[in-house]
Amino acid sequence: MGTGYYTPPPGGGGGPTPATVLTLTPGSGTFTASGGKIVGGMWDGFDLFDPDGQFTDIVGDGAESVLNTGVATGYFRPASENGTRFDDYALALTLDAIGDWTVELKMKYETSSPTTTHLYAGPGACWARGNDSAFLLTTANDNSTVVRGRSVVGTEQVGETDGATLVDPTAYWHYKTERSGKDIIYSESADGVTWTVIRTAEDDVVGSVTKAGLIMGNWTQYTGAVTVESGIVTYFPTP
Repeated sequence: MGTGYYTPPPGGGGGPTPATVLTLTPGSGTFTASGGKIVGGMWDGFDLFDPDGQFTDIVGDGAESVLNTGVATGYFRPASENGTRFDDYALALTLDAIGDWTVELKMKYETSSPTTTHLYAGPGACWARGNDSAFLLTTANDNSTVVRGRSVVGTEQVGETDGATLVDPTAYWHYKTERSGKDIIYSESADGVTWTVIRTAEDDVVGSVTKAGLIMGNWTQYTGAVTVESGIVTYFPTP
């Protein structure tokens, strides 16, 4: 984890704000969970949201880091009734990020379904809101053709926008979700250098205090594997 600097926009006052930067390095060992945190591997120190035990395996294989999951029944529901965690069929590896933040992942995902991915997975954020949770991410959509900026509150999807580029989520692609000032920005890239913005909206969904990281959930009972080759998580404490 390193430290960078963020300069507030004109009129914001004050000097540069130190930024926390966490670079995710693949192949750094097998993950274990202790006290609700991931210990070791590229997700070291992240919170593990897995209330129903749906993570069947979390490994680092020397070249990449893979998360495998299976859902026994029902639909993917991103919120929990008590507002403290995701529902039974949602999963996340997140850490606290206060103020502006960016999560960028080079990743792919596959499932055992013969027709569609049945899986939402990508960089994003979540936040408990009273009796529900807010949920944001950039991901390939469920029919595996384009990238989608998606937002959900409770069990209701409140916003989505599809990108124009055809993609194959089973091949590596670059996904990014970020909070910048008053906006949540969803972006995609073929190379991680040139980014295309898909959607800009919904700062009011999560606000400035959030958990940011890898967000994922399965749509049906099919098993799925999410492979993250690399990533960067950056967040800026509120001045």
